[in-house]
Amino acid sequence: MDPLNGQHKDYDDYCKVSLQAYSVIVKKDTVFITSDMSQQGENFSSESERRAQERLQSIDTLKAPIIQMGRDMGYEVIENHDLGAGPVHIVWLFKPGSESLPHMRLGFICLTEFSNSSINEGIARAMLNLIDKLVFVVPTETMTKEVKNAIESMPDRSILQLRKYVTVLTPSTLVSKQGIKGARERESAQTGEVI
Repeated sequence: MDPLNGQHKDYDDYCKVSLQAYSVIVKKDTVFITSDMSQQGENFSSESERRAQERLQSIDTLKAPIIQMGRDMGYEVIENHDLGAGPVHIVWLFKPGSESLPHMRLGFICLTEFSNSSINEGIARAMLNLIDKLVFVVPTETMTKEVKNAIESMPDRSILQLRKYVTVLTPSTLVSKQGIKGARERESAQTGEVI
């Protein structure tokens, strides 16, 4: 088949080889490479959709214990809080009970993979969504260390000290510490006094 007008010519002049989504046509000293773009587009689209779906499932898995814990503790829990800067996955809203005191927002952003750009984007989203304290929730302890190191290596010459604004943890570190007594509680239990 002639690549320019689609007509058949001598088979001695042409050799056609298919390589996945590409066709290679050789005519004496010239090589023509064409591709089936529709098949490539479908493969790319389905692959990117699969990755996006896996990412959303991972985020939902990371969010579940945080939502439950916030509700159990009596906080107002808001999912996908967004004032226009992109979502903060979960917000616990603290209402101190006095109208003269402001409400405080503890925001949780789930990171499924480590990159400086995802950290910077998360911090920016939290600040622009008026989050008072940000917690990055990551899937592994290794990633916790990577994110903490990245935050601590950022310049600290600004008004906001990121190491005080951002906390990094895994869902397993959110386990309630009920039944664990601090030093003051142990002393008061021995003396019988209420603290």
